[in-house]
Amino acid sequence: MNASIHVALAVVVFAEISIWQLNLNRDLNLYAFLFTATITAYNFVKFSGIAKFQFRGLNKRLQQIQIFSFAVIPLMFYFLFQLNLGLFFLILGLGVLTFLYAVPLSPKSKNLRNMSGLKVFIIAIVWTGATVFLPLLSNDFDFSNIGPQDICYALLRFLLVLVLIIPFEIRDLGWDDAELKTIPQLFGESKAKIIGSILILFAILIEVYFEFYTNSAELALRYAILLFLLLYSGRQRSRYYTIFWVEALPLLWWILIL
Repeated sequence: MNASIHVALAVVVFAEISIWQLNLNRDLNLYAFLFTATITAYNFVKFSGIAKFQFRGLNKRLQQIQIFSFAVIPLMFYFLFQLNLGLFFLILGLGVLTFLYAVPLSPKSKNLRNMSGLKVFIIAIVWTGATVFLPLLSNDFDFSNIGPQDICYALLRFLLVLVLIIPFEIRDLGWDDAELKTIPQLFGESKAKIIGSILILFAILIEVYFEFYTNSAELALRYAILLFLLLYSGRQRSRYYTIFWVEALPLLWWILIL
Protein backbone atom coordinates (compact mmCIF):
# COMPACT_ATOMS: atom_id res chain seq x y z
CA MET A 1 0.00 0.00 0.00
CA ASN A 2 2.84 2.40 0.75
CA ALA A 3 3.90 2.20 -2.90
CA SER A 4 0.51 3.66 -4.01
CA ILE A 5 -0.46 0.55 -6.01
CA HIS A 6 -3.94 0.65 -4.42
CA VAL A 7 -4.38 4.29 -5.52
CA ALA A 8 -3.27 3.41 -9.06
CA LEU A 9 -5.85 0.61 -9.19
CA ALA A 10 -8.55 3.04 -8.03
CA VAL A 11 -7.67 5.48 -10.85
CA VAL A 12 -7.73 2.73 -13.50
CA VAL A 13 -11.07 1.42 -12.23
CA PHE A 14 -12.59 4.92 -12.24
CA ALA A 15 -11.44 5.26 -15.87
CA GLU A 16 -13.06 1.90 -16.65
CA ILE A 17 -16.30 3.06 -15.02
CA SER A 18 -16.23 6.17 -17.25
CA ILE A 19 -15.71 4.03 -20.34
CA TRP A 20 -18.57 1.74 -19.31
CA GLN A 21 -21.05 4.48 -18.43
CA LEU A 22 -20.23 6.68 -21.45
CA ASN A 23 -20.12 3.74 -23.90
CA LEU A 24 -16.53 4.40 -24.98
CA ASN A 25 -13.95 2.09 -26.49
CA ARG A 26 -11.21 0.78 -24.21
CA ASP A 27 -7.54 1.57 -24.74
CA LEU A 28 -5.37 -0.82 -22.73
CA ASN A 29 -2.36 1.47 -23.25
CA LEU A 30 -4.29 4.23 -21.47
CA TYR A 31 -5.01 1.90 -18.54
CA ALA A 32 -1.32 0.96 -18.32
CA PHE A 33 -0.29 4.62 -18.52
CA LEU A 34 -2.76 5.67 -15.81
CA PHE A 35 -1.53 2.86 -13.54
CA THR A 36 2.17 3.67 -13.90
CA ALA A 37 1.67 7.45 -13.93
CA THR A 38 -0.40 7.32 -10.72
CA ILE A 39 2.27 5.30 -8.93
CA THR A 40 4.94 7.77 -10.09
CA ALA A 41 2.89 10.86 -9.22
CA TYR A 42 1.61 9.70 -5.84
CA ASN A 43 4.98 8.47 -4.65
CA PHE A 44 6.50 11.76 -5.76
CA VAL A 45 3.86 13.75 -3.84
CA LYS A 46 4.03 11.52 -0.74
CA PHE A 47 7.78 11.11 -0.41
CA SER A 48 9.49 13.97 -2.27
CA GLY A 49 9.64 16.08 0.89
CA ILE A 50 11.23 13.20 2.82
CA ALA A 51 13.41 11.47 0.25
CA LYS A 52 14.40 14.37 -2.04
CA PHE A 53 17.41 12.97 -3.93
CA GLN A 54 18.81 10.96 -1.04
CA PHE A 55 19.02 7.21 -0.95
CA ARG A 56 21.55 5.95 1.59
CA GLY A 57 20.07 8.04 4.39
CA LEU A 58 16.60 6.56 3.93
CA ASN A 59 15.22 3.59 5.84
CA LYS A 60 14.81 0.30 4.00
CA ARG A 61 11.09 0.78 3.31
CA LEU A 62 11.60 4.19 1.66
CA GLN A 63 14.56 2.85 -0.32
CA GLN A 64 12.37 0.05 -1.69
CA ILE A 65 9.61 2.51 -2.61
CA GLN A 66 12.14 4.79 -4.30
CA ILE A 67 13.60 1.91 -6.33
CA PHE A 68 10.12 0.73 -7.29
CA SER A 69 9.09 4.25 -8.36
CA PHE A 70 12.15 4.73 -10.54
CA ALA A 71 11.58 1.30 -12.11
CA VAL A 72 8.01 2.29 -13.04
CA ILE A 73 8.99 5.58 -14.74
CA PRO A 74 10.35 3.99 -17.99
CA LEU A 75 7.13 1.97 -18.28
CA MET A 76 5.09 5.15 -17.81
CA PHE A 77 6.90 6.85 -20.71
CA TYR A 78 6.63 3.74 -22.87
CA PHE A 79 2.84 3.64 -22.52
CA LEU A 80 2.64 7.44 -22.85
CA PHE A 81 4.09 7.24 -26.35
CA GLN A 82 1.59 4.54 -27.31
CA LEU A 83 -1.29 7.00 -26.79
CA ASN A 84 -2.95 9.31 -29.27
CA LEU A 85 -1.21 12.65 -29.71
CA GLY A 86 -4.44 14.41 -28.70
CA LEU A 87 -3.99 13.26 -25.10
CA PHE A 88 -0.55 14.82 -24.61
CA PHE A 89 -1.56 18.39 -23.77
CA LEU A 90 -4.05 17.28 -21.10
CA ILE A 91 -1.49 14.85 -19.65
CA LEU A 92 1.06 17.67 -19.60
CA GLY A 93 -1.40 19.95 -17.80
CA LEU A 94 -2.24 17.29 -15.22
CA GLY A 95 1.48 16.60 -14.75
CA VAL A 96 2.25 20.27 -14.13
CA LEU A 97 -0.61 20.51 -11.59
CA THR A 98 0.70 17.41 -9.80
CA PHE A 99 4.25 18.80 -9.75
CA LEU A 100 3.12 22.18 -8.37
CA TYR A 101 0.97 20.35 -5.82
CA ALA A 102 4.18 19.05 -4.22
CA VAL A 103 6.85 21.60 -5.24
CA PRO A 104 6.56 25.40 -4.83
CA LEU A 105 7.50 27.67 -7.71
CA SER A 106 10.04 29.45 -5.51
CA PRO A 107 11.59 28.93 -2.05
CA LYS A 108 9.41 31.75 -0.66
CA SER A 109 6.10 30.48 -2.09
CA LYS A 110 3.89 27.57 -1.05
CA ASN A 111 3.08 24.51 -3.11
CA LEU A 112 -0.56 24.06 -4.15
CA ARG A 113 -1.05 21.44 -1.46
CA ASN A 114 -0.40 23.97 1.31
CA MET A 115 -2.42 26.86 -0.11
CA SER A 116 -5.55 27.55 1.91
CA GLY A 117 -8.61 25.73 0.58
CA LEU A 118 -6.98 24.51 -2.66
CA LYS A 119 -5.86 20.98 -1.80
CA VAL A 120 -9.16 19.16 -2.21
CA PHE A 121 -10.04 20.90 -5.49
CA ILE A 122 -6.64 20.22 -7.09
CA ILE A 123 -6.97 16.51 -6.30
CA ALA A 124 -10.54 16.40 -7.67
CA ILE A 125 -9.50 18.24 -10.87
CA VAL A 126 -6.58 15.86 -11.52
CA TRP A 127 -8.69 12.74 -10.87
CA THR A 128 -11.50 14.04 -13.08
CA GLY A 129 -9.10 14.91 -15.88
CA ALA A 130 -7.37 11.53 -15.67
CA THR A 131 -10.46 9.32 -15.33
CA VAL A 132 -13.02 11.19 -17.47
CA PHE A 133 -11.35 13.42 -20.05
CA LEU A 134 -8.43 11.13 -20.90
CA PRO A 135 -10.81 8.24 -21.74
CA LEU A 136 -12.90 10.68 -23.81
CA LEU A 137 -9.82 11.95 -25.68
CA SER A 138 -8.66 8.38 -26.30
CA ASN A 139 -11.92 8.03 -28.27
CA ASP A 140 -11.09 11.09 -30.43
CA PHE A 141 -13.42 13.33 -28.44
CA ASP A 142 -13.72 16.87 -29.82
CA PHE A 143 -13.95 19.46 -27.05
CA SER A 144 -15.62 21.89 -29.47
CA ASN A 145 -18.61 19.50 -29.47
CA ILE A 146 -18.78 18.98 -25.72
CA GLY A 147 -22.37 18.65 -24.53
CA PRO A 148 -24.32 18.84 -21.26
CA GLN A 149 -23.98 15.09 -20.70
CA ASP A 150 -20.17 15.24 -20.90
CA ILE A 151 -19.97 18.30 -18.64
CA CYS A 152 -22.32 16.78 -16.07
CA TYR A 153 -20.46 13.47 -16.09
CA ALA A 154 -17.20 15.32 -15.36
CA LEU A 155 -19.03 17.23 -12.59
CA LEU A 156 -20.32 13.91 -11.25
CA ARG A 157 -16.78 12.51 -10.98
CA PHE A 158 -15.55 15.78 -9.45
CA LEU A 159 -18.25 15.61 -6.74
CA LEU A 160 -17.54 11.95 -5.99
CA VAL A 161 -13.82 12.59 -5.53
CA LEU A 162 -14.60 15.50 -3.20
CA VAL A 163 -16.78 13.17 -1.10
CA LEU A 164 -14.08 10.49 -1.02
CA ILE A 165 -11.51 13.01 0.22
CA ILE A 166 -13.60 14.09 3.23
CA PRO A 167 -12.89 10.90 5.30
CA PHE A 168 -9.16 11.50 4.75
CA GLU A 169 -9.45 15.12 5.87
CA ILE A 170 -11.44 14.09 8.95
CA ARG A 171 -8.77 11.50 9.78
CA ASP A 172 -6.04 14.15 9.48
CA LEU A 173 -7.76 16.82 11.59
CA GLY A 174 -5.24 16.37 14.37
CA TRP A 175 -2.21 16.71 12.07
CA ASP A 176 -3.13 19.09 9.23
CA ASP A 177 -1.89 22.66 9.46
CA ALA A 178 -4.77 25.01 10.28
CA GLU A 179 -3.84 27.15 7.26
CA LEU A 180 -4.90 24.35 4.89
CA LYS A 181 -8.57 25.27 5.45
CA THR A 182 -9.85 21.76 4.71
CA ILE A 183 -13.60 21.15 4.77
CA PRO A 184 -13.57 19.58 8.29
CA GLN A 185 -11.33 22.41 9.55
CA LEU A 186 -13.69 25.07 8.21
CA PHE A 187 -16.99 23.46 9.21
CA GLY A 188 -16.20 20.76 11.75
CA GLU A 189 -16.45 16.98 11.44
CA SER A 190 -20.25 16.73 11.64
CA LYS A 191 -20.95 19.52 9.15
CA ALA A 192 -18.30 18.12 6.79
CA LYS A 193 -20.30 14.88 6.71
CA ILE A 194 -23.47 16.87 6.01
CA ILE A 195 -21.73 18.67 3.13
CA GLY A 196 -20.54 15.31 1.79
CA SER A 197 -24.10 13.93 2.04
CA ILE A 198 -25.43 16.92 0.06
CA LEU A 199 -22.75 16.34 -2.62
CA ILE A 200 -23.86 12.69 -2.79
CA LEU A 201 -27.45 13.84 -3.35
CA PHE A 202 -26.35 16.08 -6.25
CA ALA A 203 -24.35 13.16 -7.70
CA ILE A 204 -27.41 10.88 -7.54
CA LEU A 205 -29.55 13.51 -9.28
CA ILE A 206 -27.01 13.77 -12.11
CA GLU A 207 -26.83 9.99 -12.52
CA VAL A 208 -30.62 9.63 -12.53
CA TYR A 209 -31.23 12.52 -14.93
CA PHE A 210 -28.68 11.31 -17.51
CA GLU A 211 -29.27 7.61 -16.77
CA PHE A 212 -25.61 6.75 -16.16
CA TYR A 213 -26.60 3.85 -13.90
CA THR A 214 -27.41 0.25 -14.90
CA ASN A 215 -30.47 -0.25 -12.70
CA SER A 216 -32.05 1.22 -9.58
CA ALA A 217 -30.72 -1.47 -7.23
CA GLU A 218 -27.15 -0.98 -8.43
CA LEU A 219 -27.47 2.81 -8.10
CA ALA A 220 -28.94 2.61 -4.58
CA LEU A 221 -26.32 0.13 -3.35
CA ARG A 222 -23.40 2.13 -4.73
CA TYR A 223 -24.45 5.34 -3.03
CA ALA A 224 -25.52 3.60 0.18
CA ILE A 225 -21.98 2.24 0.52
CA LEU A 226 -20.47 5.67 -0.21
CA LEU A 227 -22.76 7.34 2.34
CA PHE A 228 -21.90 4.72 4.97
CA LEU A 229 -18.14 5.18 4.44
CA LEU A 230 -18.58 8.94 4.75
CA LEU A 231 -20.76 8.92 7.88
CA TYR A 232 -18.75 6.17 9.62
CA SER A 233 -15.44 7.99 9.09
CA GLY A 234 -13.77 9.70 12.05
CA ARG A 235 -10.51 10.62 13.69
CA GLN A 236 -10.67 7.46 15.81
CA ARG A 237 -10.79 5.14 12.77
CA SER A 238 -7.72 3.11 11.82
CA ARG A 239 -5.63 4.53 8.98
CA TYR A 240 -6.55 1.40 7.03
CA TYR A 241 -10.17 2.54 7.04
CA THR A 242 -9.29 5.28 4.55
CA ILE A 243 -6.29 3.86 2.69
CA PHE A 244 -8.01 0.49 2.16
CA TRP A 245 -11.80 0.68 2.43
CA VAL A 246 -12.38 4.21 1.09
CA GLU A 247 -9.86 3.89 -1.72
CA ALA A 248 -11.26 0.44 -2.59
CA LEU A 249 -14.68 1.97 -3.29
CA PRO A 250 -14.12 2.44 -7.08
CA LEU A 251 -13.33 -1.28 -7.39
CA LEU A 252 -16.48 -2.22 -5.47
CA TRP A 253 -18.53 0.17 -7.62
CA TRP A 254 -17.11 -1.39 -10.78
CA ILE A 255 -18.13 -4.87 -9.59
CA LEU A 256 -21.65 -3.61 -8.83
CA ILE A 257 -21.94 -1.91 -12.23
CA LEU A 258 -20.86 -5.09 -14.00
